[in-house]
Amino acid sequence: MTTVETHTMARRLTKRLSLGLGLVVVVMIALAIAGDTFLRGIAVGVLGVFVVATAGWAAVVLRGAKARGRASLEAPVIPTGPWNYSMAGHELDGPRISFSQFADGVLVLTFWFPWHGPSMRQMPSLQRLREATSGLGVHFACVTQDSDSVLRDFLSQVNAKPTLPLYVLDGDLPEQFRGRIMPATFVVARGGAIVLRQVGPAMWDHESVATFVKELASGPTMTTAAH
Repeated sequence: MTTVETHTMARRLTKRLSLGLGLVVVVMIALAIAGDTFLRGIAVGVLGVFVVATAGWAAVVLRGAKARGRASLEAPVIPTGPWNYSMAGHELDGPRISFSQFADGVLVLTFWFPWHGPSMRQMPSLQRLREATSGLGVHFACVTQDSDSVLRDFLSQVNAKPTLPLYVLDGDLPEQFRGRIMPATFVVARGGAIVLRQVGPAMWDHESVATFVKELASGPTMTTAAH
């Protein structure tokens, strides 16, 4: 089973579980209101347990999101040297493009999955980084390996217009960007040197990150990353 198939199955299972829990809550509320004394007691007890469990789960998720959301800059892993921009994709239902069109500036390149919580968590901070570096020759590209139909369904379900350039990958993923964890974000200097790699979500609008990208945009062309 491929990563995309696993991701799609997990998303469907999550939707079904959410619908099931919602139905249980509705039934319990109805019993608490209209049931006899015995049923009302059971319903109130079940709802109480549900509220406590939900509050505990939310607290764990928030703590994890806060921890995972901290900005971090890691030394890049470059198994085959600098990237030569040999990757192609297309915007939703749009023409095929080559990523060599981004070679004239710094490229913030992120690989993500629609519906994927960690992928979505960092999108707002990426947008704020884009605004902070506007006019400096910094390009942004959010690339998914899902299909046009999956991306179209996602945008329809969330009822939102993308604020970042979204691309569907055409062909294979270059070796430099292969990995098992999403999102994976890379900063590529002019010339193709991969100067930063971040696996997992990060606060991309953090002052240290914005300063790093701005200095990179005003610096010289780089074909290899400094270590």
